[in-house]
Amino acid sequence: MNEEWKTQIMNRIKQRNIYQNEIYKDMLCSYNKLLDEKKELLAIIASFTTNNNYFPINNINYSLLLNQAVTLTKQHSNNDDFLTMFNSNIDYNVNQKNGNDSHYSTNNALSQPVNTFLNNCEHKLLKKEIVHVIKEKNKDKEIISLLKNNLIEKDKVLNILNKENKVLNNVIIKNEVKLLKKKKTLSKSKHMLNIKNKELKLYVNNNNFLKNQIELKKKQNRKIFKEYDYLKQTCFKLLKETYEMKNYKKKITNEYFALRKEFYKKKIENENLLKHLLKFKNSYKRNLKKIQKKTKQKIKKLHTTNKVYKKKIIFFKKKKVYVRLYLNKLRLLHTNECL
Repeated sequence: MNEEWKTQIMNRIKQRNIYQNEIYKDMLCSYNKLLDEKKELLAIIASFTTNNNYFPINNINYSLLLNQAVTLTKQHSNNDDFLTMFNSNIDYNVNQKNGNDSHYSTNNALSQPVNTFLNNCEHKLLKKEIVHVIKEKNKDKEIISLLKNNLIEKDKVLNILNKENKVLNNVIIKNEVKLLKKKKTLSKSKHMLNIKNKELKLYVNNNNFLKNQIELKKKQNRKIFKEYDYLKQTCFKLLKETYEMKNYKKKITNEYFALRKEFYKKKIENENLLKHLLKFKNSYKRNLKKIQKKTKQKIKKLHTTNKVYKKKIIFFKKKKVYVRLYLNKLRLLHTNECL
């Protein structure tokens, strides 16, 4: 496990470096090109500023130029135009090129009485060469100024690129800090993985026991499913019975409402009968009152005797019985009306 994690981390670091190289490839190439151009320009400036004993025209030595001048004078000795183009001011320029004024003056003093014609030819050639060299030096100075301007511009670009490199270095440092943090998290995760691997071993050891329990529970579930099917069938039977009971209840309710209607009709009939009975009771009361009056008159006539007094007591007892019967009937009427 540790080796696998190490290989994964190395692969990720390589991929990150490749990705960063792809991003910053153009900038690095431009930076390297600018450095190469700067080196080339510095080399060119150094070559122009050095003091050499050679002329910059075709890299020809001064002694070779003298030999060529002698041959040219021999070829053009018959031409008058060639002789008229000498100038006496050439000595100073010759002294600048050779760098040895005293030596050249002594040689010139010795050679004037001997080879005046050759020296004049040499002076002519040197004058032409020096004029050409001065022109080329002016051109070289202009080129040097242009190159210096280019160097200044490229220094500015290099400064910008250096700033960008600093920014990139800061970004790289930040990324490295993040990588360190990630490495710490990876170490923690490795520790956690080791702990979990130990737990997994324990789970693997307990897995067989759990499988046996699962098989037992599957058997129990099969039994439960069978019982469930049986209960389902019984439930359907009960639903049928409940449906039948509902239908029977509907029939009973219909019969109940029919009986209620009949009872209501009978109630109305009973109320009518009670009204007739009340009429009969009222008539009966009237008759009783008449009888009471007659009895009172008879009692007044016969109040002297004891027998008459006893009859009076019996009459009042009979009267109480009738009154109670009347009151009971009235109560029954009121209860029926309330219903």
